[in-house]
Amino acid sequence: VSAVKPQNSVLALTNFTGTAFSSLYLSPSSAPDWQENLLVSTRHNDGDTLGIQFDPNESNVEWDLRVQGIDGHYAEWKNLKFDGVTEITLVLKLSPTPVVVAEVE
Repeated sequence: VSAVKPQNSVLALTNFTGTAFSSLYLSPSSAPDWQENLLVSTRHNDGDTLGIQFDPNESNVEWDLRVQGIDGHYAEWKNLKFDGVTEITLVLKLSPTPVVVAEVE
C-alpha cells in the first residue's frame, strides 16, 4: 500500500466493531476503483490491529478506506488525510441505527 506518511511509515488500524472483516481497501481518492484487498488470505478479527505500510515516496494526499464485514455489511470513509496520523480505531456505535465510526489519532 502506498500513502503519504512523511512522519510515520506505518498506520495501525484496529478493529473494535464486534465482527471480523473479510476485506479492507485503501485507495487514493483520485482512483476510479478500489485497489487490492489488504486482507488477501486472512480475516481482520474483532480486537486485531493491522499495520499498514506506506511508501514514503507516494504523492497522494487523500485516501479512501473501505472495510467489509464477514456478514457482507461495509463501511466507507472518503478523502482521509493521513499526514501525522499513527492510528485508526474502528468502533461500532449502537445509535438508533448501528454505525461504524473511525477514531483517528
